[in-house]
This record gives sequence, structure tokens and C-alpha cells, in this order.
Amino acid sequence: MRFSYGRVDAFGRSDGKSGAAYVRAVRDATASTTTTSTTSTTTSTATSTTVPGSACNNATVIPAGGGTFTATTSGTSTLAGTCGSSGSSPEKVFQWTPSLSGPATIETCGSGTTYDSVLYLRAASCATGAEVQCNDDACANASGLFRASRITPTVTAGTTYYIVVDGFGGSSGSFALRVTPPGASTTSTTLAGAACGSATVIPAGGGTFTGTTSGTSTLAGTCGISGLAPERVFQWTPTTSGTATIQTCGAGTTYDSVLYLRSPTCTSPEVTNGCNDDACPNASGLFRASKVTPVVAAGQTYFIVVDGYSGSSGSFTLSVTPP
Repeated sequence: MRFSYGRVDAFGRSDGKSGAAYVRAVRDATASTTTTSTTSTTTSTATSTTVPGSACNNATVIPAGGGTFTATTSGTSTLAGTCGSSGSSPEKVFQWTPSLSGPATIETCGSGTTYDSVLYLRAASCATGAEVQCNDDACANASGLFRASRITPTVTAGTTYYIVVDGFGGSSGSFALRVTPPGASTTSTTLAGAACGSATVIPAGGGTFTGTTSGTSTLAGTCGISGLAPERVFQWTPTTSGTATIQTCGAGTTYDSVLYLRSPTCTSPEVTNGCNDDACPNASGLFRASKVTPVVAAGQTYFIVVDGYSGSSGSFTLSVTPP
């Protein structure tokens, strides 16, 4: 939970916006009483707003299979959601018709989003369609503060939806929108010439290992956006079964890492709970390092991939603690 007063995030850090803090604390109140807000996604039945000359006229059509899309908001506001205070911010609209029914995930989380976003979804019509879900602050953006957005609506195959990436209180900037449809494959990606061919073998007892990522990307995990970043691979065969801890946390990691685990080969799918983007601070003090806590089996070989978010690379410290 995040307290709005003072713009303090979930980890007790303030972004220093003392002047705007009070306004945000009471933005939905009609009296002088300070209110406390949460970062949970809400389904709203309130009426959203469409202004003539709307961004709806320039909606970008995205594939049924979703994906990651980058853009920048600028200009004047023509839409507003029912959460946050998005009536004074410019927005971008995406048109999406999923081919499968079920829960979807739509988010602006991560370092690709540089401002305080608001995200909402309308069904059937961009201008007059009912709002399905709306969220202001659910996850960290590039600043490390919880200023990015995530919604998890249940969608229907064949229905057209309009995803609106908006901003809080006049905010605008660059964003990375990720749309994951229902039943999306969790198969990770391996490209020709993969780093798998140069895996570093580490002892069964684990330890701490340093390295640097550089070059081109040849692997990608199922979390974060790691298909643009170079990676390093470590091969590990534990001698005990149970829950292991694998992490890049701490001052030894200088960039925004993504960490994932595959077994029994480097090109196999990820193991359960085997991919993480932001779990702990790196050298910057922001939550840009990674940690996974998979259940491993004695005698089985695992491949630990230290990757980066959206092209990020640099030095890292990998700590592997066996069961």
C-alpha cells in the first residue's frame, strides 16, 4: 500500500514533490480531510470523459497476440479515465481485439515509462464505450517510484477494446506498453548463436560470481523486456533439493537486470517462479536488480541467465544460494 500524502512510495521513499503532495492526498476528497489511497486496480462503473477531437481518432491497432509498444504522449488532453486525475494530460490510444477470452495483463511498468501514467480500458467504442478497468499507480516506472500502471481485465474474444495510456495531473512522456493476452505462451526465446554456447559452470554449492554483459541479445525471458539486451549464462547442478535463492541484488549490479532460470537445457522453458525483473535495489538504490526463489532438484542441471531490461547492460554480481 502507498500513502498519497507526501508522495511516499511503497518503500518509504519520497520523490520530493512537497508542493504537489497535499494536492494528491486530497485530489478525490471534497473536504479537508486527508485520504489514503491504495495501488490496487479497480473496476469502475463511473462514466469516463471524451472531449471532441479525441485521441480515439488516431488509435494504433495492435495484434491479437499483444506485445510491447513504445510511444510518447504529448499535446492536449482529450480523454479522461475514472481513476487518477487524467483530465489535463495528453494520451495515446491503442485498439486491440483479442482472439482468446480470459484474464489479460496490460501495463506500463518498468524503466520504459518515464512519467506518472494512468491506464484505462474501454470496450466496443473508444468514445462511448464503458470503462472496463482503470489504474493509476500499481508498479515502478523509470524513477523507481510506484508511478506506472497495470490492469488485469477479463476480456472476450472478438470484442474490440481501446487501451488508453494517459497521465496523472498533466504528466506526459515516454512509455512502454505491454499487452499480454489470455493464455499467452510462457515459452521463452532462444536465438541463433545464443549465449548458451558459452555458459559458465559454477559449483554445486553456489557462491558469488561477477561479470559484465555486452554485445547483442541472443536470449529473452518471459518477464521484463529482455529481448534487446545482452546476457550471460551460468550452468548449475545442485546436490540438494529444495528452494534456492538466485539474485543480482546489491551494489555489484550497475544496470537494470532481468534474471531467469531454465532446465534441463539452456533452450528449455523456464522453471516455475523462474523469471524476475525488479525485486531488489542495485547500485543506484532503485529496485532494478532481480531475485528468483525456484524449487530445484538435486542432480538436475539448471541454466541461470543474467539479462537486462530493454537494452540495459553492465556489470553484475550474481549470488547463488542452494537449498
